[in-house]
Amino acid sequence: MAFVFTWTGTTLDEEVFSFDLQQTEGEFATLQIEIRNPRAPLLAPSAPLWGALSKDGTVLFHGRLLALPDSLAQDVVSLSFVARPDDYDASKRTLADSLKVAPFYDPVWYGGDRREDPDVVLEARPALWHVDRVTHAVTVSDINVGEAGLVVFGGGSVLADSVSLKFGAKPARRVVCTATVQWQESAAGIIDLSGRLGRIESYTGQGLIEDWPKAGTRIGGGWSVHAASATRIDGAGAESKVLAIKTADGSHYGLPLWTVQPTFKAGYAVERSREETVSFEVVADVQPIASDGEEDLLQVALTSAEIDQPIDAGGLMPIGDLRRKSYFTTDRGRLSLEHLVLLCRARLLARARAVTVSWQTSFDQAAALTLRHNAQIVDDRLPGGQATGKVTGLRLTVNGDSGEAVGEVTIACSIGRGGSIVPVTGPETYADGYASGYAEAEGSFAITGGASDLTWSWGTYTLHDDGIDLMAISAANCVQSLVIQNAAAAQRTQLLAQTLEDLQGALGVLNENYTEVALALRPLTGGPFATTIPVETSLLAVPRTINLEAA
Repeated sequence: MAFVFTWTGTTLDEEVFSFDLQQTEGEFATLQIEIRNPRAPLLAPSAPLWGALSKDGTVLFHGRLLALPDSLAQDVVSLSFVARPDDYDASKRTLADSLKVAPFYDPVWYGGDRREDPDVVLEARPALWHVDRVTHAVTVSDINVGEAGLVVFGGGSVLADSVSLKFGAKPARRVVCTATVQWQESAAGIIDLSGRLGRIESYTGQGLIEDWPKAGTRIGGGWSVHAASATRIDGAGAESKVLAIKTADGSHYGLPLWTVQPTFKAGYAVERSREETVSFEVVADVQPIASDGEEDLLQVALTSAEIDQPIDAGGLMPIGDLRRKSYFTTDRGRLSLEHLVLLCRARLLARARAVTVSWQTSFDQAAALTLRHNAQIVDDRLPGGQATGKVTGLRLTVNGDSGEAVGEVTIACSIGRGGSIVPVTGPETYADGYASGYAEAEGSFAITGGASDLTWSWGTYTLHDDGIDLMAISAANCVQSLVIQNAAAAQRTQLLAQTLEDLQGALGVLNENYTEVALALRPLTGGPFATTIPVETSLLAVPRTINLEAA
């Protein structure tokens, strides 16, 4: 084997004595290499800082020098490199921006500076950042589904004494999620109630007109008078509209009847505190790795008070319309709920990778892998005779004394009871699920993002409020009661039923029975209101890539 280390931008090849190339999941690849001392200032302004390790013309690693060696006096020096591109932060942010799609990302649940953190796009994805050790391409890679395909190791490709199986933390079987949104339900508008009043006939019409409400008067319950008027429309002194009365002293009088046309427009401006909570749990179908019966319970508790703020793309509010009395039941609210379901799913899938298997193989076979591959090892000593998983660690070493070149592979195995992993191909492909054989339950909803291993449905609940729908206020439903008291007919009955001594007696009867309009509008200032909506989820089908229950 011919290993060569070349400083980038030069034709200078360094003789390689030994090296240790490693990369673990979610981290940059590193290279510790021993080369002949170049006897040159390695950190000089003109010195190349980047170098590449290759074998027979194939580049295995490209990275940047981290620091000077401990001793520059030796003939052989050990240098450390890391495969972190200079534009890593910018590339990561650009990729993160492209992944800000619902329901796998939702700004509702990430306030302030967290929205600018590129890592939030992976909160609801069972995935990690990946940087290629040679090309430095920044991608995300599913923790179970290897985008680069599956490589099988069996027979003579595995060093028999190198196989190691280790158990990690017990898998979490349940995640309990409680998430609350808060907003100010608010509305403002004008309702014309003139049509409900009609024309009013009265023998005290002048007083009715004089006492008619004035614009700007506050009514209470969030209401005020926007505009109002009362106008006599019959014409003063119309003989046909005069009530003839005779007093006890034999005098005759005519009491004029007024026909009044009122107008009344009520204005409202109201804010009501709303709080809506979804509560659910997701249960994973996983194999036990301990016999004590205990299980880890994960909890997710989130609160957002920004659904009435312009945090969505284009400066839109998630609630859409501040008059809404419910958020989660809207199309946008369902995406927020599904993000929570996916968040719980991602955490359970991560914890289900409770077994790691490592083995040594030939250098070339290991060198052909990346951390975007799946690998399978066939070995009779493993439960079920094999294990499959996402590659989470690679190590390529050359011993300077013996010249031995060895590759080491580590995979993480998922201990569910569901289907097997179906690796996908394509360097930029991201897979949201795997083949699980799960059938969507009747009346349930599949995750909008395409996760095929979990569904959800609404539980039974009652919206807690006063029944007011600010989106549907109208003249037909905003009036609690409307009574015209002592109109002309009632006044006439009172006048004719009594013995009137004189005109002052008649006027006294009218003063005691003057016409008035009693209008009561439904109060809009209720609250605060709080509603909890239960959500039911299906059993999370977790892939089984190692069968711990098999012989």
